[in-house]
Amino acid sequence: MIVSFFKRLYESLFNNSSSTLEFHKSLESFLIQGLKLPISNLNYYKQAFTHTSKIKKRKESFERLEFLGDAILGAVVAERVYQEFPEDQEGELSKHRSKIVSRKSLNSIGQNLGLVTYIIASKQGKMAKSLSGNALESLIGAIYIDLGWIESVKFINNHVLSQIDFHNLAREIISYKSHIMELAAKQKLKISFTLLSESGFDHEKIYEIGFCLNDEIIAKANSGSKKKAEEKVAKMVYEQGIIQLKSS
Repeated sequence: MIVSFFKRLYESLFNNSSSTLEFHKSLESFLIQGLKLPISNLNYYKQAFTHTSKIKKRKESFERLEFLGDAILGAVVAERVYQEFPEDQEGELSKHRSKIVSRKSLNSIGQNLGLVTYIIASKQGKMAKSLSGNALESLIGAIYIDLGWIESVKFINNHVLSQIDFHNLAREIISYKSHIMELAAKQKLKISFTLLSESGFDHEKIYEIGFCLNDEIIAKANSGSKKKAEEKVAKMVYEQGIIQLKSS
């Protein structure tokens, strides 16, 4: 009983500390003045910026809001690309949408908005590469729960899609490996990615991948993962014009 009392007292004092209150005021100011959001319940946004590494129950982190925000963002982006590319069919529209909602794209947008400043996470949690993108999706989820669909769409249009270059979107390449494989298939070229060697300790392996054209290795690249090494050598082949692949 006594231990439980002091535990609750400690948590009460901690949660209402001046630094915590000051942080919440800063977050509220950022949302209202910085992002122009007419917020109603700050608690949704506190959760949206709380990483799993800083809570005891996963449902209190931004994961559930991230799931919701991901679905809402996907729907709004799908409608926008449908309008922007009236001549494209389903396959191309899906590619456009994927480029916008890719982890790389969302991380960049989240960083530009300054979201990482307000993320509450442990030192290890802050090292996550997708932190800014996750926070962006959870923020959208919080906006939807707090303010509804119209405000969610408004936020996405003003702060997410405004950062997208739709004019050059079709020419952007997310995966050089996929792009090379697609173009090679159109020309019926025989290509493959081959693991040439791996070295180093288990926790810091280095993989060497070779790019083969007609069973001949014409390019090589190294990286800490097979996937990254494949992407690296594919980009090399594409940018250096080692093989001429025509898209038509």
